[in-house]
Amino acid sequence: MPLISWLSSLAFGADVVWLEAPSDSLRARVAEAAGATRGDLAPIDLRSASTQWTPADDESLRRLEVALKDVRAYEARLDGELVILRDLAGPIAGVTALRDENDRDRLFAALAYQGFAANRYFDTGLPTDPEAAPFRVEFNGLVVERPWANAVALTPTREITPYDIAEAPQRVAFARVRDAVLQALPASVTPKDLPAGATFWVDGAAAQVGASGNVKVTPGRHLFAAVLDDRVVARWDVTLAPGTSIDATVPLSDAVWDAFIANLGPDVQVPEAVAANVKALGGEVWLARPNGSSDATLFVLTPDGVRKGELPKPQSDSDMVRVSFAVGATAGWMSSGDFYTQDPVTYAPTKAAVNSPTAALDVGLDVDFGVARIGAGVATLAAFGHPAISGEGQSIFRPYPHVRAGLKWVQLSGGYLLPYHPAAGLHATLPVAGAFELRANGVLGFPGELTRDDGTVYATHLTPLADAGIGLRF
Repeated sequence: MPLISWLSSLAFGADVVWLEAPSDSLRARVAEAAGATRGDLAPIDLRSASTQWTPADDESLRRLEVALKDVRAYEARLDGELVILRDLAGPIAGVTALRDENDRDRLFAALAYQGFAANRYFDTGLPTDPEAAPFRVEFNGLVVERPWANAVALTPTREITPYDIAEAPQRVAFARVRDAVLQALPASVTPKDLPAGATFWVDGAAAQVGASGNVKVTPGRHLFAAVLDDRVVARWDVTLAPGTSIDATVPLSDAVWDAFIANLGPDVQVPEAVAANVKALGGEVWLARPNGSSDATLFVLTPDGVRKGELPKPQSDSDMVRVSFAVGATAGWMSSGDFYTQDPVTYAPTKAAVNSPTAALDVGLDVDFGVARIGAGVATLAAFGHPAISGEGQSIFRPYPHVRAGLKWVQLSGGYLLPYHPAAGLHATLPVAGAFELRANGVLGFPGELTRDDGTVYATHLTPLADAGIGLRF
């Protein structure tokens, strides 16, 4: 990915919603242009983004289970019921969707235990005690524990067990509440504007809509949902009194969605329900429709409006230009007899002296034209045991300033291996991860003639060197 596109993706990465299936190459180009960090989304993903089941829902059920386990320790404590009532209130309210019977059972268990605490603490004072107001509700003139009424609303036919409520008197009291709730008139909920193919769920189970267009439910708290293609496209948390009737209207109906998509264009008003889903996805979504195999019609959608998106022309390796700076560290071998040729009195021409381990640090600047590369750099070589004599001084360091040209992965170089040799080289690089690359170099210093301090002329040696190591390219 080019540097500019990479930086753009960090700051402005957006999901891409494909209205029709694209080719693989087109999908990749649009994802890069948008800076997409997740896979492609389908229209249903956008329609359900703000209401879909998320990890937050899993966490709310986990917190409910933990809270229920923790408060059981207060059952035998004086006024421990107050802790039970208080500590379960938040986790119970935090559950706003149910997926299945197991989820429903977890919520039922918490409600049953909270109702146990309300019954035992308030006792006969439940109808009148001001502190009991959040925990009571009336059915046909009978005041009962609200948590128990809501538990019955969840699963009207479920029997309470000693595991749910250990004390027998409270199990008997729960049965009386269940009878009172079941004798009350049912409530009705009418699904409205369900998307085609969607089902209406009541407390984690698909419900059958009756001939009258509604679903009858036991009075109490219910968690309704509209589900399409296994996605929750709408959810409701509603408490219904006996005999009441409500409409459960899906905010983003097929009519609203289809009209919005059909009229897509700059400055089109974004429906409130669509805006909420865009916010849930991070605040920006690209809507894409293939326009042939290599082009797409793009619209950038935000909660405040729509603008036309642009798809950069596809770039081939042949027309991409990139400038890079590279630094590398290598180690290897060098063979040179120049140092003892210069001063045969001091240095003996032994095999061990001629061959020397080396270490090098090189820096360079390269320009890539597609797969071609030209550049310039300096590799500073340290040849341990090979002092280069120059004037009155000597040094183990042998800089190699050079220019190079070739492919990205291998280039030829020409330069000067200081202080004596014109030289040529072969350089290979292999990207491995991010900015890191592997490096290998071979350089050959060509022989010539030099003059000693006493005026005599001598021949320099052919000087080969090879090394390998690692580098960074920016």
